[in-house]
Amino acid sequence: MVPSFTIGILKETQSDPDARVAITPDDAQKLLSINKSLTILVQPSEVRCFSEEEYIDAGCIISDDLSDCDLLLGIKEVDKNTLIRGKKYMFFSHTAKKQVHNQALLQAVIDKNITLIDYEFLYGEKKRRIAAFGYFAGLAGAYNTIRAYGIKKELFDLLTLKQITNKVQMFKELKKVVGMHEKILITGSGRVASGVEEVLQVCQIFKVDSDGFFNKTFRDPVYFVADPTHYAKHKQGLPFTFKDYKKQPKEFKSNFLRFAEVADIFIAAHYWDSKAPRLFNTDDVRSDLFKIDIIGDITCDINGSVPTTIKDVPIEESYYDFNKSTLKEEKAFSGIDNITVMAVSKLPSVLAKEASVHFSNQLVNHILEYFWMGDYNKVLKKATIAKNGKIKRRYAHLRTFVQENLYK
Repeated sequence: MVPSFTIGILKETQSDPDARVAITPDDAQKLLSINKSLTILVQPSEVRCFSEEEYIDAGCIISDDLSDCDLLLGIKEVDKNTLIRGKKYMFFSHTAKKQVHNQALLQAVIDKNITLIDYEFLYGEKKRRIAAFGYFAGLAGAYNTIRAYGIKKELFDLLTLKQITNKVQMFKELKKVVGMHEKILITGSGRVASGVEEVLQVCQIFKVDSDGFFNKTFRDPVYFVADPTHYAKHKQGLPFTFKDYKKQPKEFKSNFLRFAEVADIFIAAHYWDSKAPRLFNTDDVRSDLFKIDIIGDITCDINGSVPTTIKDVPIEESYYDFNKSTLKEEKAFSGIDNITVMAVSKLPSVLAKEASVHFSNQLVNHILEYFWMGDYNKVLKKATIAKNGKIKRRYAHLRTFVQENLYK
């Protein structure tokens, strides 16, 4: 064990700062009581879902200056101008898929000799993610998609996400949902999808098998959960295996359009590898057979697997329309024939306290001790994108990306 260790909890620095935290006051107090050589500094923040007084009561120190910290913890991307040279950071960087909007951040990590550990790649047994907000993203994303349906069809009016403060309130609000009879497609089978399913079940929307989804008519709304075995197939007609799909995604093509012919609402809750095929192309939506007119893209990968996701929308706005003829963005709910898209990257921040408690618990119980007890399971090593300003071999595909001039 190291003789002393100092953690810094960063204030969020995005233009619309996130209210979530990596470590809650309760968990900070737990850490400090267990490890007497530990110090926790907290940067002041006006938007954080826990007050500075709560952190002070837990034994933390409020300080703008985190330059003496051994580890700096944030949630979303850190403003590149605030990065401290030579420090070790852990946050969701959204860089591993070569996200263009975060190229400058990764370049700054390299230039400032920073070690970057990304929460997204912290894996435990059976390659299950250890620290994630997926379930809460699923709850908020499904709620917001159902809300879009109510507005578009003029059937019910739910509170905005900004007005929702907790899960109990959210589920109470969903009791207003009436008049639905659509078929809803969900892609994904992890934490995100489980949150989506919970919301749909609260709305009395129940699950059916593939035969029912494709071939039967129901008086009530139903949903089907599709995984890659349903929406992808091998280019050579070989049997589908998850091992092959993960190892050689370029050998597969989309099998999604058959769902678009029967589904009215599509909620994207899947993980997507940029090497894997897109679910559909923008030209596909021009077909009269493309029935989907509401897409809730919880993945929010810009120009990713769901090509109608062309922007990340603030929570206050939540939606935009995608014109099926011009393939251009239009004002939300401006045309009945448009596809209404819900694409918000900060969905879990809606349930900031509940999401933070869950996330913090995972960090405290399963991750942080590796920093002072040794990374004996190589959990941190596998999630380290850059060490002392050098891209690690596991993320070698980013080495050329950080050198590219994308804005010529």
